[in-house]
Amino acid sequence: MAPVADALARALSQEFLKEKVDLEALAKEILSTADVRALAVAQSSESEEEEPPRTPTGRARRPDQTAEMRLRQALRLYALSQNAKDCAENLSYLEEVSVGPQVNVSYKQEARAFFEWATQHHLALVEADEIDNALVAYMNSLFFQGHQAWRGQKLLASIAFLDSSLGRNGARKIPRSWRALKGWMIKTPPRSRLPQPWMLWCGIMADLSQRGFRGMAVMLLLMVTCYLRPSDAMRMRHGDVIPPAHGVSRYWSLLLHRAEHGITSKTKTVDDSLLLDTPSTQPWIATIARVLRQGKESDFIWTFSYPDFTREFGRSVRRLGIEHSVVPYMARHSGPSIDRVTGLRDLLEIQKRGRWLQFKSVQRYEKHARLAEVTNSLSAATAAYMMAAEVHLEAVLLHRLPPLGLPPRA
Repeated sequence: MAPVADALARALSQEFLKEKVDLEALAKEILSTADVRALAVAQSSESEEEEPPRTPTGRARRPDQTAEMRLRQALRLYALSQNAKDCAENLSYLEEVSVGPQVNVSYKQEARAFFEWATQHHLALVEADEIDNALVAYMNSLFFQGHQAWRGQKLLASIAFLDSSLGRNGARKIPRSWRALKGWMIKTPPRSRLPQPWMLWCGIMADLSQRGFRGMAVMLLLMVTCYLRPSDAMRMRHGDVIPPAHGVSRYWSLLLHRAEHGITSKTKTVDDSLLLDTPSTQPWIATIARVLRQGKESDFIWTFSYPDFTREFGRSVRRLGIEHSVVPYMARHSGPSIDRVTGLRDLLEIQKRGRWLQFKSVQRYEKHARLAEVTNSLSAATAAYMMAAEVHLEAVLLHRLPPLGLPPRA
């Protein structure tokens, strides 16, 4: 198979891969048997006696150009999926930074999983229709394994990110894949975690604070009342807590994703402003805000890590005898429902506070009718503890009250 390696070497003349690889093995791994045979024919002296390769529509291809053209397309996808750098046809710097570092890595991981699956099933990934067919087969495989539609969305986004010609507006179309994604979304509509009532969050905050994790309790308070994602809360700095200003606002506020820090929100916004105006936290939230403001403005507020937070959060959930699943991200889901059921904000105000671009996102999170259902599922002892924590939340967070007794276990 030396002719194959020679052809691959020429196809890689622009250094698609930074590091040296076994070209012949790579050809066998990526290309179908027919492709490899076509390469051998193109490089062999006996090629004139063989049937010339043809396109999917039956049109004959020029053997001397077909092999390298197909290899170039296949190897470019493979190289990008392997996080190759410094290659002539790779993404430019501005394209690379069009998504965040974590998204960049996750896209390449998702694409790599697809390529590995296609390799295991001996599927060619050269022509657009071959990639399309392989994507459809892979998406069906994920669906029947129980994965949600977001995996399909992420998969197609990763493919389009690595090769823009395969995007919705690209020159190489993958219509079956988009149709399969639509069907996937119909069969597995987005699942939103159920909102939790305010008193449940107060109970968790009280337990965290009384066990010596007052900072975690305060962060959870801000996550619920300001609809913060955990990542937004963890990145808060002392300078992000803004005091009231005459003629501007009588409330303390948070300024997230400062433009000068170069970190945008999930929806690519900067300088997001949030008032600490929840009535149930007035006026004592100002005392907490002053403490959070103290320190070097550029320093992060919290001294604990997110794994530390999730560990202690889980312990509080278990200590309180909460039997259903509760995770920190539910705080962002719960705030809108709590504010809606109390009449504090209308849906448009909730959308602005949550920094959601689409109104349908607000409708998905705003489920105030679920709050009563969750409340009714709590045991009488647990509910009593949480109501006491709600009434005395100021004293609990500021350590002005003896520890509340845990609810007795059933």
